[in-house]
Amino acid sequence: MEDDFLSISIEYKFSSHIGSRKASDCIKEYNAILYEGGFADNTHNKYVGEIDFKIIYLNQSEVEGIDIYEIFDTYEYTFRHRQNFYDFKKDTFKKPILNEFPDLEFEYGRICIIETIGILPKFRRKGIGAKAFKDLIWNFDIGAYIIIITTSFV
Repeated sequence: MEDDFLSISIEYKFSSHIGSRKASDCIKEYNAILYEGGFADNTHNKYVGEIDFKIIYLNQSEVEGIDIYEIFDTYEYTFRHRQNFYDFKKDTFKKPILNEFPDLEFEYGRICIIETIGILPKFRRKGIGAKAFKDLIWNFDIGAYIIIITTSFV
């Protein structure tokens, strides 16, 4: 299907602030906007879709002296997901996770939560979502992360 090949460019956006650090600073919210075309040829004006995701930097909490529980308790959203996979009383992952991944540790100290992947209907079934996901892994080096996909596909 060479005819269906599209050149896709991705623009990542996030914000940050300078000042004293708190638990919420260990959670970065990102938005990836997908465009048809390339940035080099200045043809990135056709919107294709978006991916919304968060990266929780647990390793940064250790550096800043912020309790991991406090990070997950920052937002109802992160607290709810934490309850699905981590047991704070035992300070380990829950059994279903450990049964599936027996050697799993927080050695990398990062968790990526993909919230939404939205591709416009005319661009679907062309592998764009998978390519964008691979780009996310490449640019944010999340192959070493724990990736939680709790997303709605729109």
